[in-house]
Amino acid sequence: MKKTKQELILEIQRDSNLNNEQKMNKIRQIFNDVSNCVYITPNCKHYDIQCIVLSPCCNQWVGCRFCHNEANLCENEFDRFKIDKIKCKSCFKIQNKSNRCENCNIKFADYYCEKCNVWTNENIFHCQDCGICRVGKKDDFIHCINCDGCFQKNHKCVDSTFISDRKTQCPICLEILFESRKKFIILDCGHKIHDECFKNNINKNNFRCPMCKKSAINMANVWQKMKIEKNDTPMPDEYFGVQVKILCLDCEKESLTDFHVVGLECKFCDSFNTQRI
Repeated sequence: MKKTKQELILEIQRDSNLNNEQKMNKIRQIFNDVSNCVYITPNCKHYDIQCIVLSPCCNQWVGCRFCHNEANLCENEFDRFKIDKIKCKSCFKIQNKSNRCENCNIKFADYYCEKCNVWTNENIFHCQDCGICRVGKKDDFIHCINCDGCFQKNHKCVDSTFISDRKTQCPICLEILFESRKKFIILDCGHKIHDECFKNNINKNNFRCPMCKKSAINMANVWQKMKIEKNDTPMPDEYFGVQVKILCLDCEKESLTDFHVVGLECKFCDSFNTQRI
């Protein structure tokens, strides 16, 4: 049975025949020799595949890049393009990256991309413009240069003054959107968000963009109902005719409006998505 790195290092440190420099050299050799690592199957919740990968930054065996980053194994982000060695979960053979074990011939995954080093049982396709693989069937997607991503064929570009790049995070879960396996959408205001996170937000009656607070869905029917309720709910005499200054978060205009417990209505666009200023 192979010894762990810790056991090997302890043996070196206890060896009285070695000076400090010799000990350090031997310890460096241990960390540079991946074959000395004891085999422990890393649990991976992201991919159900038959191999694990050697992290190119910290020399640790991990299930995938997400496992590495979530475990904070080192200060570096996992660079999938630098993967060189993998290990078969079946026979534990360390080998160069491929999709079939050179020792026991087991297939690691249904789909494998040698360009960006992805093993998965989901349908994937490699997008040359993105430079990475996307989940789904290639015929169902287009790459939008303007929005810098792969979207379903009914995608429509959204004009936006907001600056985003390939490091833009989902405002809800904070995952980098460009590299995410999850679908992301672009709201009418121009901000990007995971489709799943957006729907969960709506189900919690949070209808606004988490970034700019504009209405993220069509609220016209809601505003109409609130207006009817406002007109049917008279305010006490001491508040009748009282006006307050508001900022509309939808049209971004300031105005004076009647103070009311139902809501503060924008005089320009009839929205109740407002705040006092």
